[in-house]
Amino acid sequence: MKRIFVAKLLLCIVVSFLYSCSNSDRKEEGVLFLDIVPAQIFQEDLNGIYLTEAKIGIDSFDVFIAISHQGLIMKTDSLLNLKSFVNGRDYLPDFDFPLHLSVLHDKLIVEEMAYQRIFTLNKGDFEYINSRKFPTSSQGISFSMSPQNRLIYSSYPEAGKTGLVWLDMESGHLQTSKVFMPQEKVRLSDQLRLGCFCQQGSWSVGRFLPILEQLDPNGNVANQVDLTIYEPLKRGFDTLMTRRANDPDFETNRKIQNLVTSLDCWDNKLLIGFTDMVGSNRTNIRHLLLFATDQEGDVFLEKILRLKTGNDDEMYHFQAVKYNPITSFLYAQGSETNYIYAFKVNL
Repeated sequence: MKRIFVAKLLLCIVVSFLYSCSNSDRKEEGVLFLDIVPAQIFQEDLNGIYLTEAKIGIDSFDVFIAISHQGLIMKTDSLLNLKSFVNGRDYLPDFDFPLHLSVLHDKLIVEEMAYQRIFTLNKGDFEYINSRKFPTSSQGISFSMSPQNRLIYSSYPEAGKTGLVWLDMESGHLQTSKVFMPQEKVRLSDQLRLGCFCQQGSWSVGRFLPILEQLDPNGNVANQVDLTIYEPLKRGFDTLMTRRANDPDFETNRKIQNLVTSLDCWDNKLLIGFTDMVGSNRTNIRHLLLFATDQEGDVFLEKILRLKTGNDDEMYHFQAVKYNPITSFLYAQGSETNYIYAFKVNL
């Protein structure tokens, strides 16, 4: 099975190389399209680790991966070669289901969902430093640390609170944003959002409502962009709204719809993963949208990325995405195989 996959991947690389030679500068309305193929895949067989749902964090050169269903935290080099791993269930208190993780200087900050805790570990040897309870329950969909030791994560919205939470890890000061995204009738599950930090501060984007917001230090909206001005997200949002309108039991069953699947931020860039609603023919599915901000604070779509893995993963969204601007590696986990890929690309 592995040989067949490798053969398909090699064929995909050849085809994509020929395609990129003739289309490397192909643009559509000023946006650059990129088809990229993996430089490396995490080897389950070689490492003896079976991949299930994972989350990915980075420091300058290493990659940290949480394998949630097994309680594992791994460290690899930039090409996903395993360097070390630990089973947190064996020695960490109240540690069962690690999810998101972020590197802060010499520490690894880990979101643990089963007991709703935030763990601080030594990033070198995974030694326990401390842990604390989430002050408000985490939804496990968004988790980002700033260099100033502030954590932004997603809780469930409630009256007067959007669910986006900032926690000062030193003082314990808690803050939540209070302005809901525009909606004719506010539906709390539609207001779920992802958050992250970059050089302009914190940003959020709705999972269902594709609205990007730049937030000031007090959690107020400084800039707001409706991303349905861009065709990929407009198509997806309109498709979800049509499905909702045609489902008489939608409200009764309290269904949740998601369009945006991931958000990553660095420098002046924002990388948004989404489910591309292109219908049954998914050969040209798009996976990631790269946005940039200029000095005036304007946001514009810069690149559209397709991750060409040579298997079923390229037909669907990727469930974990992280970019390292130092090494120019993009890491992503497929939704179908759970493979973790490293793509070399300059973003």
